[in-house]
Amino acid sequence: SSVTGKNNVGGLLGGGGKDTGNNTISGCSNTATIKGNRYIGGLVGSGYVDMSLCNNSGEIEAIKAEYDGDHTGGLIGQTYGATSINACYNTADVTGYSHVGGIVGSVIENRRLNCKITACYNTGDISGGGNQIGGVIGGNSGGTTIAQVNLIACYNTGNVTVSGSGYYGGGIIGRFYSSVVYNSIVACYNTGEVTGTGNGIHSLVGSDYAAAYTTVTACYWKTGTASDGGSGSTGYTEVTSSSGLFTPDANDTTGSVEWGTGDGSESGKYWKAGTTNGSMLPQLWYEK
Repeated sequence: SSVTGKNNVGGLLGGGGKDTGNNTISGCSNTATIKGNRYIGGLVGSGYVDMSLCNNSGEIEAIKAEYDGDHTGGLIGQTYGATSINACYNTADVTGYSHVGGIVGSVIENRRLNCKITACYNTGDISGGGNQIGGVIGGNSGGTTIAQVNLIACYNTGNVTVSGSGYYGGGIIGRFYSSVVYNSIVACYNTGEVTGTGNGIHSLVGSDYAAAYTTVTACYWKTGTASDGGSGSTGYTEVTSSSGLFTPDANDTTGSVEWGTGDGSESGKYWKAGTTNGSMLPQLWYEK
């Protein structure tokens, strides 16, 4: 099956509201192929949406490339500040132009409010020929009222490809944009290959507009996935084994609190027991 449209195209909703509050989606999934021009997502094209325990396995494709971005995501094409995405995943390929991500294509400005993405993962291949291409999120757009983005306990294993003259590609996020709010990544990892010939091609963060406003803590990336973690690799640890396996440092009090195991009901207890001991790649609490 498939869903095809122009703008605001989603497997469940084209648009999910225009302001904060009471826009919630939980326990939903999409298997259909989704195609459109701009604002395209496996479940939601664009809007203010809090989402939990949702997934997408249908291919997502922007069929009309435009320089100003098509905002294409595995779950949501474009969302806003004051939203949360928790325990969601994408397993399908996502193809767009600019602002392309495995979970969210872009987060746009909204009164400096926070978009929090927690315990999400992507295994599909992500590709675009413009800018801001990421394994989990493409990026947050610029402006004086930029939305803050915080990623906690997320991972990507899909390949991220920035084609042609495109730029800003990352295994977790293509670009953090801000000089007014603080963005962060905590307890995340990437093993997917990130490729491109333009500026800002890195294993975790493709680019940040102002490094002083970006914090990366207790994150890991597999050697050879790109030149380095990005942003000077501060807060990142390169995993040099060919398997990409690693053991989170239990003594790292600055970030390992988010590497705790549990059922996701408590802060920091996002990872599945028995998967953070270095014998396999860490899995999130709800994975089978």
